[in-house]
Amino acid sequence: MSEPYNPKTIEERWRDFWREKGFFKADIERTERKFYYLNMFPYPSGKLHAGHGRNYILGDAIVRFLIMRGYNVLNPMGWDAFGLPAENAAIEQGIHPRDWTWRNIEEFKRQFRAWGVEYDWDREIATCEPDYYRWTQWLFLKLYERGLAYRAESDVNWCPHCDTVLANEQVVGGRCERCGATVERKKLTQWFFKITDYAQRLLDDLEKLPGWPERVKLMQKNWIGRSEGALVTFKSERGDPIQVFTTRPDTLWGATFLVLAPEHPLVEALTSPDRRREVQEYREQAARQTEVERLSAEREKTGVFIGAHAENPVNGEKIPIWIADYVLMGYGTGAIMAVPAHDERDFQFALKYGIPVIPVIAPPSGVAKSYLMRGSYRGGLEEALKEAGFDFEAEDGALYVTLAERDRERYIALVQGYLQPGSWTEVVGAGWQFVFPDGVA
Repeated sequence: MSEPYNPKTIEERWRDFWREKGFFKADIERTERKFYYLNMFPYPSGKLHAGHGRNYILGDAIVRFLIMRGYNVLNPMGWDAFGLPAENAAIEQGIHPRDWTWRNIEEFKRQFRAWGVEYDWDREIATCEPDYYRWTQWLFLKLYERGLAYRAESDVNWCPHCDTVLANEQVVGGRCERCGATVERKKLTQWFFKITDYAQRLLDDLEKLPGWPERVKLMQKNWIGRSEGALVTFKSERGDPIQVFTTRPDTLWGATFLVLAPEHPLVEALTSPDRRREVQEYREQAARQTEVERLSAEREKTGVFIGAHAENPVNGEKIPIWIADYVLMGYGTGAIMAVPAHDERDFQFALKYGIPVIPVIAPPSGVAKSYLMRGSYRGGLEEALKEAGFDFEAEDGALYVTLAERDRERYIALVQGYLQPGSWTEVVGAGWQFVFPDGVA
């Protein structure tokens, strides 16, 4: 009978074998069969936990597999030692940030060895050391010399008690996570990088990413934010000009509402007294979110009507003005005209809040869409849609249905049998129809 496996004895014997043999040292002069594997640099602000293990042990397995396949693998490790995690942990422990940081780095390295995770330690870096950050300073100066780093005013989270700017992650429930004071929004002059000069190149290079999910690419496109189009001026009821940018001026006749960024300077002036409280609460909520969160294609779109209207310049129609967190003041003009019949994001927003959807261009795809709100239909509808061959997505009890125009009547007949009394849905494509349990308008 073989001896039972004793991990403490056996793993201790083999733990340093690969390192001692130099297998993890990359030969940068060798250019064939090379592979660069970079795992995220951890914040040395405590101890490694199971989540770290999931990332770094998997990475180590991949690196060892490649080395055994004959690849020349460059696999460095470093420490993201600047920033809020290290600062907050040092304050909490009551010791100098440098002492706290390097104590944790040594502990992290001990844990890595215990896990059997290995790196090319000759290439170790720490972002808090001058021999590293001198290069970030050098890069900043080069960007500044070329006009790519500039100063501008922007809204920040401000803690009046700590007398400092806070990242969104430091604001918890509208309060400073350090002292509990109510966080204010304040305009301060800050440094920015002028990535707009590279917007087209960034967009073009997204097409060089085969296999990336389309939703992720769409998030990146929204974040880059480069478009070509026209500036159009709407006017509020009291005459304030509201300038929007649009890539499709030909759809102006289908604009059924305007959306302002919560930070837009006109929000305060245009909000009606009866809407002021709800608008202010929404603005505070939006202020606590990061831009990435607000632009995410995954998030359900939310907004608040501010109690004011604007005039559509092409037909004189009065359209409601909303604020929504997916519109950012730093992108474009901070205001958009919403054409829900021809924009997926506007479409979902309009159906959610019962705003008219007016098609002005026949969709070349021959596709129509419908949205059923949570609670508007009886059980069994999802199964019936599947059996009938309709594509749909379910989200928090709501259904987003996609159908061919040729199936419009068949879909309407099916869904009418499941609508709750007093409920309705819409079908929008080449035409716009309201569907009720007992009829169509």
